[in-house]
Amino acid sequence: MHGNQDNKYNMADPALSAALNNLEVARNHFNNASRDILDAAIYELTAAELHLRATIIKARDAEFNAAAETPGDKPGLLCSLIHPSPQLKHMENDAP
Repeated sequence: MHGNQDNKYNMADPALSAALNNLEVARNHFNNASRDILDAAIYELTAAELHLRATIIKARDAEFNAAAETPGDKPGLLCSLIHPSPQLKHMENDAP
């Protein structure tokens, strides 16, 4: 993370908050970049986007694995978004 910023994202996973903060910083650098540092700002923004994507995947996989290890518990929000319940799939098939 860049500097000692207050964490404005209230996420359960601090890595997600850090990745979102880094993306915001990179967007700010890109939006305010002069011509001579524009390429560097583009690379920074791309890296921040890819880092956030990887962090989301890692958090989703960790949540899915934790839900699989504890039978009887309901899966978390990320798992339910990625792996919807069979009832939703059935409803999608019945749609006109």
